[in-house]
Amino acid sequence: EKQVDIIVIAGDLFDLPSPSADSQKLCNKYIIELGKVAPVLIIPGNHDSRNRFKAFENVFEATNVHITSQIDEVVERAFEFVEGGSKVRIYGIPYIAPNNVRGIQGFENIKPTHDGVVTSVMEKVREDAEAHDARIIAIAHLFITEGERSESKAERSIEFGSVHDIKASAFEGADLVMLGHLHRCQTPHEQIPVTHYSGSILRYSFSEAKHDKSCSIIEYDASTGDSEIEKVKLSLPRGMARLKGTSVQ
Repeated sequence: EKQVDIIVIAGDLFDLPSPSADSQKLCNKYIIELGKVAPVLIIPGNHDSRNRFKAFENVFEATNVHITSQIDEVVERAFEFVEGGSKVRIYGIPYIAPNNVRGIQGFENIKPTHDGVVTSVMEKVREDAEAHDARIIAIAHLFITEGERSESKAERSIEFGSVHDIKASAFEGADLVMLGHLHRCQTPHEQIPVTHYSGSILRYSFSEAKHDKSCSIIEYDASTGDSEIEKVKLSLPRGMARLKGTSVQ
């Protein structure tokens, strides 16, 4: 209906790193259907297995689905498009616990925090974008400062070294950062770089009972880097409410 050009899934396709065969079959079916609409860009979140996603990267590319699962392949797997003469490269930054980054080539000396990981990746991203004379859009799965948590148990903590959030400034050079992790639709930072969470498409705990679930349509101007965000409300298959009363005998 919206005739979108690109579809982004910013992590947490599954609730568990080892989903059942039925869950994978259902997910794959609909991802392939999305690929018939427009290119689909996916990164794993903190609930997902990066290595499991890696196994499907090449297979899914035949169906117009593009996965970036490894932190050292962010630049290599950038998705490029041209609009009105302006070139844009979209970089998927998969979630990875900072202590798992050390030892990966090119990340040996980074600060072992989420901010350290993103800062190191963005240095490589800016160099690549400059070499291609392109604007930058990023996809990431993390907790941006000023983001609003829903207190949902489904929003598992990604705290590391007592620090769980990073500032939007870590994405310096990007026009737009499309985020996964928080379940409430929100835009914590409205100036460039714009940081936006579309939120989860279903309610995953009773703390989310009052959430209006939605997806986000982002109109991005490649000539200026500006974004307009439209929230498209989703009709959920089941209601959710908290009921209180006295015991029934």
